[in-house]
Amino acid sequence: QRLHRNPKAMENLRRYLLSDRNPFRDPVKRAEAQNKAHKKLVASGYCMLSGGNGKGPTRPQLMLARLLGWPTEYVVPTRGLPGYPSHYKLDIANPERRIAIEVDGQSHWSKAVRAKDIKKTRFLEERGWTVLRFRNAEVLGNLSAVLRVIRQTLWSTTLRQRPETTSPAGCSSTTATA
Repeated sequence: QRLHRNPKAMENLRRYLLSDRNPFRDPVKRAEAQNKAHKKLVASGYCMLSGGNGKGPTRPQLMLARLLGWPTEYVVPTRGLPGYPSHYKLDIANPERRIAIEVDGQSHWSKAVRAKDIKKTRFLEERGWTVLRFRNAEVLGNLSAVLRVIRQTLWSTTLRQRPETTSPAGCSSTTATA
């Protein structure tokens, strides 16, 4: 109560709260806080994987795509269907057999993103695609099991017509090669 009556003390408090000395002022943007968080994640076994969320393919996506020889970020248009984005990008795709592989990171653990993933999967399956989902950790830690599932899926699908999809050269679509 007394602090509010003292304008000089209030001004000093305001300056301190806005200063770089205040350890609680936006700690996420402070370099030492970022370094500490990074070290803690690495120590707990989390791999810093660049990519995902519009930043291009992640290391696990590129590794798997190179082994398979399939394109990454393959574009499937939604033809302006209400409630859908203009297109979906598949992490890895075999368009001839309509096999989509999604390699999911930690952002896919939230309910909101899982709901979007379900919607995307349903959309693709309704159009004849087989959707396989793997976590980054699965690709990095148990690649042989991932490849086994993909091989079984390849054997169980019959060669299909190339779908009406685009992957324009102007977009960030690439074909991974070994």
